[in-house]
Amino acid sequence: MKNVDFIIITTDVHEIIKDGNRIVKFRVNVPGRVTEGQETEYNAGELNKLLINWENIPPKLEKVIKVGQILGDALFPPGLIRDSFLGSLAVNKNNSDSQLRIILNLQGLLHLLPWEFMVFHTEQGEATQNEILGLMSQVSIIRQLDNTMPGNPGIQSAKFPIQMVAAFADPTMLLDLDEERKLLEMSLGGSKRIKVNYVKRATNENLLGGLDQVHLFHFAGHGEFVENPTPGLSPGKGALILDDGSGNSFQMGASQLAVRLVNAGVRIVVLGACLTAKRDEINMWSSTAANLINGGIGAVVAMQFIIQDKSAIAFSKAFYEAIALGFPVDKAVTKGRLAIFEQNDFRGFGTPVLYMGSGDGIIFPELTKDPELKKEREKTMVVVNLSADIVEGEVTGIKVGKMMSGEAEVTITTISLEGGQLIGFDAGALTGGHVDVKMNVQRVVKGGKIIGARLDEL
Repeated sequence: MKNVDFIIITTDVHEIIKDGNRIVKFRVNVPGRVTEGQETEYNAGELNKLLINWENIPPKLEKVIKVGQILGDALFPPGLIRDSFLGSLAVNKNNSDSQLRIILNLQGLLHLLPWEFMVFHTEQGEATQNEILGLMSQVSIIRQLDNTMPGNPGIQSAKFPIQMVAAFADPTMLLDLDEERKLLEMSLGGSKRIKVNYVKRATNENLLGGLDQVHLFHFAGHGEFVENPTPGLSPGKGALILDDGSGNSFQMGASQLAVRLVNAGVRIVVLGACLTAKRDEINMWSSTAANLINGGIGAVVAMQFIIQDKSAIAFSKAFYEAIALGFPVDKAVTKGRLAIFEQNDFRGFGTPVLYMGSGDGIIFPELTKDPELKKEREKTMVVVNLSADIVEGEVTGIKVGKMMSGEAEVTITTISLEGGQLIGFDAGALTGGHVDVKMNVQRVVKGGKIIGARLDEL
């Protein structure tokens, strides 16, 4: 698979007061594509108002789209940058042989914003979920910490099976960790190439299950970020909450965790715990995820918001199935986002944040080069979820010239079809593969038309 990188570097971040509004201005630079950067801005007051109670009250899709549009408009200002990205997106978003990677190198308070919800709105009218970049199957969003970020050091070839540790800790007894373990077993239990070692009550002593070498580390439990109340003195600190062996909490700091995992040879870390991607404005290395990347881990997936149990479980299943097939880690994260969205968790799909220290995203070349797995990866799965209150025009879930293999899943939900037309799947020819179309329409007005699948040739 070919990676097409769209690298964004932000500089000169500052705030001003304009017409009584707090405006954040910054400069966007796109190396190798746009010779000169562009000035851009966003209304911080408007954005912060939308993000109020974001953690406590799951937002509706409409609010998520509004947040995403503010972020997307700020990062892709009208002009050369927006035009350049539009061209790249048009070429790659429906191309199964390439992945468009948006690599974010952010400055200052921009690190604190949820860019994973970005919307790239190009059509007239209101923005829709189909323009959310994080939900496009051929697009990935990667955060880079700085231009001098240490690269992934030389890794030794792993012998099959690759050793994975799934560590669980919940001193509060509030999480459904048994269900997560079951789904990890369903995802990887039959894999000949990845062996999962479970640590049911992770402590400081047994965190890696007694193994000297570990390649994959998954943590399910609680995270914490302690902010320094006196800005400018010292940075906040990220941590994982482990068990102390007696059912009480033990806080393992991010730097301590990084040393432990790097020394064990861990390449990918998935932190299924809240706030593990959170950092302060002072030090880019203050978050748990950043400490791990700084130590030399190839890729870290962490959570910037509280994530629901069902969403963490859905993400893990989709992510590890993709990793076991040899997909690049950024592609696996995109598959995980789509799995969360299918749970109707509109905050959850943008909660995972991907940091990468490996340039091509291939953390396990042993899996990527396996000829048997290559055949499995080529069985493309396309998932489309559409939702609208009222449809008057034409809505098509998936439209392709010819489908020869793979799987396609379409779900369309609407309250009222008023003279319009719904088409779940539209193809010139279907010569192979599997198509599943689901439509939920509560009311059809005279003149409305529903077509599950339209084919010229079967």
